[in-house]
Amino acid sequence: MECERQRIQIEDTKKKMHEELVRRVTMKASLQEMERERERKVEQIQKMFSGDTEEGQSMADTNDKLSKVHSDLKKAFTIMEVTN
Repeated sequence: MECERQRIQIEDTKKKMHEELVRRVTMKASLQEMERERERKVEQIQKMFSGDTEEGQSMADTNDKLSKVHSDLKKAFTIMEVTN
């Protein structure tokens, strides 16, 4: 009876230790993946702001065109309000 109780206690301890090990390994892998993703995002943002990429230049061109369209729309609404 005492022997059985010790065996069960050892099995429980072993199970808890295994769960803790799995939790730590999973947490470590998760943190590493988050760090890789963070570094990728930082690199992507640095490239965008440095203008080294075609994508960054394309975004700058698009923003310039949107700014011009916005300005033209403001002028058109101003003209429309004056004529009414």
